[in-house]
Amino acid sequence: MSEVLIGEWQALHDETPLPVRERLAAFIESRAGELAEYFYSQMLTDPATGFYLSHKQVEDRLKPSMALWLRRIFDASPDTDIEALFALQRHVGEVHARIGVPVEFVARGARRLVNRIIVEYGDVLTERAEWAEAARFVSDSIGIPLEVMASAYTGSYEVGARSDEAYRLFSTGQNLLVERERQRAALLTWETQFLYWVAAGCRSADTPLLAESEFGLWMHHKGAAVFQGAEERVQIEREVKEIDAVLLPMLRLGRKRSTDSQETVHAVKSHASQLRFLLSSLFERLASLDAGRDVLTQLLNRRFLDVILSRENRLARSSGGHSFAVMMLDIDHFKRINDQYGHQAGDLVLQHTAMLLLNSVRGGDYVFRYGGEEFTVVLVEVDLARAQVIAEKVRERIAGEAARLPDGHEIRLAVSIGLAGFEGHPDPMRTLERADKALYRAKEGGRNRVELG
Repeated sequence: MSEVLIGEWQALHDETPLPVRERLAAFIESRAGELAEYFYSQMLTDPATGFYLSHKQVEDRLKPSMALWLRRIFDASPDTDIEALFALQRHVGEVHARIGVPVEFVARGARRLVNRIIVEYGDVLTERAEWAEAARFVSDSIGIPLEVMASAYTGSYEVGARSDEAYRLFSTGQNLLVERERQRAALLTWETQFLYWVAAGCRSADTPLLAESEFGLWMHHKGAAVFQGAEERVQIEREVKEIDAVLLPMLRLGRKRSTDSQETVHAVKSHASQLRFLLSSLFERLASLDAGRDVLTQLLNRRFLDVILSRENRLARSSGGHSFAVMMLDIDHFKRINDQYGHQAGDLVLQHTAMLLLNSVRGGDYVFRYGGEEFTVVLVEVDLARAQVIAEKVRERIAGEAARLPDGHEIRLAVSIGLAGFEGHPDPMRTLERADKALYRAKEGGRNRVELG
């Protein structure tokens, strides 16, 4: 799809005469601010947008960004980079998905914006012959980016939804082995019902369809969300369909020879055995790759960071009285520790730091191993002043408690911390990005310090 849209976008530029594009670009440049204001006025006519976008956010951040977007979309430079524009639209779509702005709100604003540009440009045209060509260029120049955004939005939203469901399953505290055995038991219960049905001569109207069993329903809904993309899940769907759509009807219709029924029953049991194997494989995959915890430190892994940030962002925006902060932390000179003492010592340092982090924050806060020697903490229901106190406490504690190696040697540690508080931006990743930039400043400014983002 990407190559097709990029090709269509490039063809649109190549086939539209440069003078037409230049005159249109000049028109957009002269009215970009007004057009951006009109776009958001059309979006905000629906009261439901108030949850996602405030008038202050629109005025301070979004209108200037929209005006810049219009200028870039209609840029008539001969060296316009279509692939870069395409990447920009994907990014915008992903941001809208993180914020949660329904794509239909964007589509409505875009549709009305196209109409306004075409009408107003028609009013100022001196060459009426080019109006149709200009109208087509306007329509496609906004329509193609909108299509790219919608595609990115859908993909990002689905990934977020799967992560949210996976985190929900993880956060309930359910043991994966327990859930696996529960579903194996549900499958066995269906097999027992099936055998009773066969023993009754397959005459009951209440055919025990596997898709409608406890196992079938769980796999179709929760299992599909957690295991989406796994080949085993696709195979399970095929097995269930084979049993329900092929084998059970064969038994229900009945066969003249008893051997036919015996062979079909044996086939059902064989498929059920394969289902148990596939189910075990799925849970092993989840346990090894997506258990939710970093294997070394037992902290949350970064897979669920987007989910947590999105939830805290929604809570902060809807409650009005609560806020949160993000702390990015990096162990200073960690490479030197690995080089001097070895990677086993480095692992012990990471575990030591993780333990101190967990003991320095509150039970309701979230602590993640972000990657390498970097950690992330989401501090809930705090203002920036309180978050700064916590960050300094963490820094001082890590500096004050040396990591002890098996040979008795002690390693003194220091950490650099970047801290950012929620400022009302609808994109949950914005707070994380500000904390990351603050961490960079802390490291550049001498390390072993807290910087605010």
